[in-house]
Amino acid sequence: MFLGAALALPFIALGWAFASSMRMADSTNAVLLILLAVVTAGLAVAVLTAPPVRQLEVAAARLLLGAEVPDVRHPRSWDSRLRGLGWFVLNTVAGSMAALVLITGVPMAAGLFAFPFLDGARLRYGTAQDAVIEAGGGWSAAWAVPVGVFVGAATIAFLVGTGAVLRRAAPAFLGPTPADRLALAQSRELELAARNELARELHDSVGHALTAMLMQATAAGRIADTRGGADAAVRDSLAAIEYTGRAALGELDRMLGLLRDAPADAGQTRTLADVHSLAGNAPVPVEVTEEGDARSLPPRVSAEAYRIVQEGVTNAARYGAGTVRVRLVATPEELTVTVRNTIRARDPVARDGHGLNGIRERLLLLGGELDAGEHSGEWVLRALLPVARRPA
Repeated sequence: MFLGAALALPFIALGWAFASSMRMADSTNAVLLILLAVVTAGLAVAVLTAPPVRQLEVAAARLLLGAEVPDVRHPRSWDSRLRGLGWFVLNTVAGSMAALVLITGVPMAAGLFAFPFLDGARLRYGTAQDAVIEAGGGWSAAWAVPVGVFVGAATIAFLVGTGAVLRRAAPAFLGPTPADRLALAQSRELELAARNELARELHDSVGHALTAMLMQATAAGRIADTRGGADAAVRDSLAAIEYTGRAALGELDRMLGLLRDAPADAGQTRTLADVHSLAGNAPVPVEVTEEGDARSLPPRVSAEAYRIVQEGVTNAARYGAGTVRVRLVATPEELTVTVRNTIRARDPVARDGHGLNGIRERLLLLGGELDAGEHSGEWVLRALLPVARRPA
């Protein structure tokens, strides 16, 4: 509002100058002044309808009003220019009114509030000689205090209300025009084409490499089974490689579906509803116990919980031994995911890799916590996920 008042000052000064000159000018000079005023107004409109004006107004509305308005994608259209001019007029008028109320209301409120405590008995409310009120002094003028409080509150309410009106009006004037929407659609089309190209490149490179790795691991496992004599740890390692490869290949397919923005099943996110399927396909025994209604959690929390279970089972297949125990405890406030497995005696306990770091980072965004480490010969992965975002 202060910015609007400041922008209105040059126009107010010009209007006052032209009006004063017209009162003192003769007929010939009056015509010249009118022509000069028309030219000046035309130049002002030309400046205010320039393409960068609305872009600057959008940036100012975001910063000063907190308005959610998108970028101007087609500033040269006349719809965009006229909206920018309309917003300028609204902003300068609202700012001028707010400045007038401020410079009038604050001194009036302060004067009324302080009047009973002063020595004067006459309260002046204008510049005319008779613009006075015989208010007396002391307790007889005590009524001025609540009136001053009311004037001050009304001044603040007017300023706040004017700001709210500007904030509500910003999307109508500064929101996307039809040309902006068309430019946005074209931009999204180009972005989608680029994402599809990236998805094809990932599929051709990473996808083929994972497929080759998976085939080699499967073949090695079958050869070891047919020839016999292979160490049990070798079979476990090959089974873990095969399981990890299949999981990575499936995850790649889902991520490529999301990258292409396709509505196919490949782009769907796995949730806790898929945990039992995950446990059934794992190369190691997995026991899943549930307490509470873990299936009715918000989708993002359920998807993150599935990722945590998946990471725990994958790590157990690589480094652990015996049965993997998964425990899900759901309450209205939070979900606790615990994954336990026995540690092989010969394996070092160092499993803080990219998977755990990635889960820790995503949990941080959700306001959750992750704890993973050795406890009494077991590797324990414990995650706490808030069902609703905790207050900051």
